[in-house]
Amino acid sequence: MNRRLQQFLELEQLSPSHLADILGIQRSGISHILSGRNKPSFEFIRNFLYKYPNINAEWLITGKGKPYKNQESSILSDDFSKIQFGDSIEISQEVIDNEINNRPNERKQLLENPIKPLPPVSTSVNKSVKRVTIFYSDGSFQEFYPPK
Repeated sequence: MNRRLQQFLELEQLSPSHLADILGIQRSGISHILSGRNKPSFEFIRNFLYKYPNINAEWLITGKGKPYKNQESSILSDDFSKIQFGDSIEISQEVIDNEINNRPNERKQLLENPIKPLPPVSTSVNKSVKRVTIFYSDGSFQEFYPPK
């Protein structure tokens, strides 16, 4: 979660100390979470989501989905805020098929624009990989960071 918190700071153009002030916690607390020394507490996550209600809780906690709720392309996006931890959700195959079939332009675009391999990249002594982001056709993405 420390990487997602760091990504949030970059997206919102906040410093760790400013976020600590907003959340009303000690600055060292944010520093320890960002460094990976401490895991965020339930109270931290709850307070964070209260102060930033537009943040997607699933993304913050698990890394799935997009950072902001308004970026969600889920068929359940309107009802997502009503879901409590522990609730189960059942979606019929018919609903899923209808959602997929209602997106012919996306399917056509995928068929017309197949993924092409990238040209080789020359590596330099002064360059290193900071982050690799994979974007999926459903609008979700996954980020990978090199080990430190």
